[in-house]
Amino acid sequence: MSTTLTWEDDSGASVSAIFDCDLQETHELTNIVTEHPVEEGADVSDNVRPQLARFAVEGFVSDNPTINNPDVVNQASFVDIELQIPEKNFQPSISAAIGAAVSAIGDALTGGPAPLQVKMLRFDNFKSRKRAAFDLLEDARTNARVIRAITTLHEYENMVIEQITVTRSSEDGSGATFSVALKEVSFVSSDITIAPEPAELLGAITKAVGGKSAKDDKAKVEEVKKSILASGADSLGEAFGF
Repeated sequence: MSTTLTWEDDSGASVSAIFDCDLQETHELTNIVTEHPVEEGADVSDNVRPQLARFAVEGFVSDNPTINNPDVVNQASFVDIELQIPEKNFQPSISAAIGAAVSAIGDALTGGPAPLQVKMLRFDNFKSRKRAAFDLLEDARTNARVIRAITTLHEYENMVIEQITVTRSSEDGSGATFSVALKEVSFVSSDITIAPEPAELLGAITKAVGGKSAKDDKAKVEEVKKSILASGADSLGEAFGF
């Protein structure tokens, strides 16, 4: 089983990148362990921090893949090809020429033996598979697709591509080697809670206790003056017998 990378495109359709064969896999699962002394009897897990998983695969993609690849089955069909193979080598002699002529006349009269045929695999609307794999992986990288990596050892969820390296050499023929490095992404969810009602509203406009405007103070002064004048008038009236 080769490594399969699957994700969803912008329309929500499932997309897969399948290598013809895996050349190498790297599974990186690490922890950060404290360098400080840990008290005996304490929970060691409190001093260890698991890190996000990393996975890298090096796979080969060919334009002439094997038949067990599902991409090939969906894009190919079998056809019958007639093989033109002589029964024996022709010897340049008069007797051989006469024998070949007699055999040809006999085949023409009787129909002759059935020609040899073989079933061959033919691609329908053939496209370069290595180019298609490159385009798919490049789309997943530039758009930060969330990828599921399926391997023979483990299945990784919530992975994104960190790096893609494609190499070709004279020994690769029509294929190419893809090296894909992925890293896990940690997702968290947020909840909305109702805040308790505060005992005092901060920033609210409150009425100052004991504070009065200048208008109120002026009215009070006028009232005091009127009271003093009225009292003075009453005293003068009593003095003069009014």
